[in-house]
Amino acid sequence: MAFVTDNIETDNRLVLKHGNKILALADYDEPPVEELFTAEGEPSPLPAYFRQMGYITTDGATQGNDVSSTDTNMDQDVEPVRSDIESIARTLAVTFGEANAWVNGLYHGLPVAEWAASKSAAWDYTFGEVSDPPFYRLLLLTQDGTGSQTKYRVEQAYRAKVTNLGERTLSRADAEGFQFTFGLYKDPATNMTYRRAQNGPFYLPVEPPVGG
Repeated sequence: MAFVTDNIETDNRLVLKHGNKILALADYDEPPVEELFTAEGEPSPLPAYFRQMGYITTDGATQGNDVSSTDTNMDQDVEPVRSDIESIARTLAVTFGEANAWVNGLYHGLPVAEWAASKSAAWDYTFGEVSDPPFYRLLLLTQDGTGSQTKYRVEQAYRAKVTNLGERTLSRADAEGFQFTFGLYKDPATNMTYRRAQNGPFYLPVEPPVGG
């Protein structure tokens, strides 16, 4: 008998790629999005106070979880008898491909309220005294598939701030990129750090045909 091949349960429709995406930021003083999806399974419209950051390079967005734990050992066993989690540090790393006014405002550690009014506006920012960067609300929206097979992902960071800036290269060969790593922290107001949800036409009940 081909027991394994006869009993495999897989669904290739759930192998997802996240090419189309939006990353948007808002000041932490603004409220988070409560309903991530509409009744039709589409992402809820972005509130006006969120700013879309534009192109993201083909490296995509990387969400990391650094888990630190401590093992307990006993004389009678060479293997740990238990392991206890000490901390989980969550991050989201992304490289923006647009040298626009909002990306550069973020690069200079400014709150959204101090960015230029338009993403395509001229800008003039200065690195000032060293200070702790501001906290932001962060939304990441992606789409896989089309039509009835569309699947949407919405991920929300409730209290995020820039914890690392990568190098910038200005050259003839490559577009200027802006590398950011965001630290994701628990929001005292909502008691949440990071929320992830998936929905879309693929998951909605199929209406029976008329007269069927």
